Amino acid sequence: MAAGRPGDPTAGRVSFADYVNENWFPNYVLEASTRQSYRGGLDRHIVPWFGSMKMRDILPTHVREWVHALEAAGVSAANIRQQKIILSAVFATALNDS
Repeated sequence: MAAGRPGDPTAGRVSFADYVNENWFPNYVLEASTRQSYRGGLDRHIVPWFGSMKMRDILPTHVREWVHALEAAGVSAANIRQQKIILSAVFATALNDS
């Protein structure tokens, strides 16, 4: 509001998991096979790491730590790239929603 944009000032207080599961995923338009792939990535790689964090508290350093953890766990570079695409879509929508 102070920046001159409308929005809910409490939106960033929701946990990542709640935002993804209650707002983003149910409303994000995807082909059926892509939806299944995204759900798998969210459940296996993304929500376990960011789920309990408040949306407003997630910083680039957290994303870098997550990528390093995926690398250390042996996740392939192609899979990490796909997970980053999903995460980016979540954050882009959250920013537009705020």
